[in-house]
Amino acid sequence: MKRLKLISKRKERDKTQEEVAYYLSMTQSQYSRRECGITKITKFQWGKLVVLLNTDVQSIFESQEDVDFADFY
Repeated sequence: MKRLKLISKRKERDKTQEEVAYYLSMTQSQYSRRECGITKITKFQWGKLVVLLNTDVQSIFESQEDVDFADFY
């Protein structure tokens, strides 16, 4: 599931995937897989994205289908 809120905010802030990937210490390809919903975005990465995009987590977070429900217990 594409993370449309994240993609929209990244474009609104005029950031490329390459810039975001560099900030997160990964390749553009690795970051692209996260935007496309193929790879899970960690809590730490969400926090860094909030800072980079100068926003709050509610503005960019969308539920991930691959959430590990063990996190809730």
